[in-house]
Amino acid sequence: MFSLGDTGKEFRRLVRVTDAFAQAQRWLERINTYSSSYLDPRTFQLVSVHPVPPSESADVQLMAVSSAGFRLYFSFFSGFAGGGAAAPGSRPASGGGGGGGAAVEPTRLQLVFVRPPSSAVGRERLRLHDACYADGVLVLANSFSDDADSVVCISREKEHALELTGSDKLEGKTWSISALPAAPGGEASAAAAASGFLALPGRARRFVVLTNS
Repeated sequence: MFSLGDTGKEFRRLVRVTDAFAQAQRWLERINTYSSSYLDPRTFQLVSVHPVPPSESADVQLMAVSSAGFRLYFSFFSGFAGGGAAAPGSRPASGGGGGGGAAVEPTRLQLVFVRPPSSAVGRERLRLHDACYADGVLVLANSFSDDADSVVCISREKEHALELTGSDKLEGKTWSISALPAAPGGEASAAAAASGFLALPGRARRFVVLTNS
């Protein structure tokens, strides 16, 4: 994690996570609900990292996607000038504060949730190499073969919080994925962001996939 400072002109590294695999493995073993058979240390690799805005969650600030399709959700922790530590996801603020003292920059990133690959994608192991995330929609480039990819889309149905998954084959290999600008309006409310794990904006998103074909 890097900081641009109060002026936006600095560039300082604050936190470095070197044990993402170990944290994910411990989380899966502790929950004992999901199979961790695809979480192999020999092939574990993070292919993309995406910030989660405050409008979607008050507790999660970062989502990382592994090449096997695991999604790792992180929250940052901040210390306080007056002593003690903030709760997970306590976003730093400049200037003075209340009784706890002035908030300072994040000092630690902690894994808080792991979501395994969706069973709806199929029984084949995913081999992801690119991803794009916007407004609760995740688009993934999967190596279907040496010459072609498939695109996998994961989103959540807002009313019942169900996860929806779809995939389609592409001609050629994916070079880049980008989200088109969203139409104004439809942001998740602050109350929804504070009450749920990830709040969903009520607007559709479109993506562009660039391939070599």
